[in-house]
Amino acid sequence: MDNLYHCASARYFFVPNIPNVVSDLPFTKKVFNKYHDKLKKAIKKFQKLYKDAAVVIWDLSSAITDMQSHPNRYGLTQVSLFKNHERSQSPPEETLFWDGAGHFTTKTHSELSVNALKCLTRA
Repeated sequence: MDNLYHCASARYFFVPNIPNVVSDLPFTKKVFNKYHDKLKKAIKKFQKLYKDAAVVIWDLSSAITDMQSHPNRYGLTQVSLFKNHERSQSPPEETLFWDGAGHFTTKTHSELSVNALKCLTRA
């Protein structure tokens, strides 16, 4: 963000955190929590240095967790990752991941864009 601030005169930043799509593994949960803590600290430091900059953190992790916890709200029938690149039996418009490796479907991107817009309008 420093480079964007100085070189491109950017003053508005929209920063997503990273979703933990394999949260059932204790090691990954620890790594993601540590990353999120460091991200928050770095943004606080940036905001202290550059008072004229606006930074919005998008909680992408919570958005994905909500979709996995409440798939019916989003019209999803399959929200888990697969092993060995298995394919879902559900149609893509009802699936969170299209290939079992963590790549989001068009439906997921659409729902996430609604969530991101809500985040921006609250900021």
